[in-house]
Amino acid sequence: MAARPKEAPGITRDCFLDCGQAKTSTASELQAAQHCGQASASFLARVLEEIEQRATTLTTGQRKSITEVLRKAIP
Repeated sequence: MAARPKEAPGITRDCFLDCGQAKTSTASELQAAQHCGQASASFLARVLEEIEQRATTLTTGQRKSITEVLRKAIP
């Protein structure tokens, strides 16, 4: 999914978000991560749509789990 600078916190240049992989992180990786802020509802909705419609490399269970979390995060 194409993303533009400042479209979400931490995005500083034109780039692509890989929505075709699911990755888990350890507790220590999450603690060491830099918090950049909360993405907007519109950006999260775009990610949700991308995963639902085009992330065919994910299993059905992965897509369902990820989209459930995203739906809860969208105000």
